[in-house]
Amino acid sequence: MGTALMIALLIGAVAYLVLGPGKDGERPRRSRAARTKPSPDVPDWLRGRWAMMDGCRPGDGGLFPRWYFDPMTEFQARRLTEDGMTFSPSLTKGQASDLIGLGESPDDEDLEVLRFFKRPLRGMNKARARHEVAVLFQDEANRRAWEDRPATDVQREFYRFFGMSLQAGLPKRQADAEISQKLSAAQAESDPRLDHWRTLAQLFDDFSDAEFREGYDMKKPSLQAIRKAAEALAAEAGWEAVDSDGVAERLLETHPSLQK
Repeated sequence: MGTALMIALLIGAVAYLVLGPGKDGERPRRSRAARTKPSPDVPDWLRGRWAMMDGCRPGDGGLFPRWYFDPMTEFQARRLTEDGMTFSPSLTKGQASDLIGLGESPDDEDLEVLRFFKRPLRGMNKARARHEVAVLFQDEANRRAWEDRPATDVQREFYRFFGMSLQAGLPKRQADAEISQKLSAAQAESDPRLDHWRTLAQLFDDFSDAEFREGYDMKKPSLQAIRKAAEALAAEAGWEAVDSDGVAERLLETHPSLQK
């Protein structure tokens, strides 16, 4: 056998092994899903979320809003690059938003929903919180429970502060409406308690902040304890003198058990 023929046969054998058979035996092409396989940066729960996209259509009212299926924006691509994320250029706008959300804190609204349904919050990020809320609200019973949830502790303190009748089992949506009416009336009447309430609401926010409490090495006080401490200080020096630091010191004086 000539040298040229042997070389040709050898090249053909190598080509067969590398490329595989043609026509009927042709190797299948990689699918689009394979080309856009999530990078190692994508946690398992998010891979599962993206797998749910296959049976969804834009705007079908399910887990994914219509914009989720739009192409990734240039801003998102730059942000992912800046964050050091490995990603496919064919990501959707929603997928890119999920990746960005892995490094951001959850929205307060989503946290409120998760707390209501007693979901664990340790290690929660914006993307996962948003996903878990969407999954929860796929269940009609959960949607009804959320709509019919009771008034919050802060709302109940509002009723007490303004001397309003507080019924047992007050629904939040009813409290929202009645509080809105009361605020409008207080504004129209120049009720000084409106400014006092704003001070009190700020106190509630401050004492819900673990970092603020850490500055005083104190446990989280009840809203009622905060309100009473603020009212006591206001009776002594006026509401203008009431601030979070003064209330913290008063609480530690009157409630030593709050000290860690």
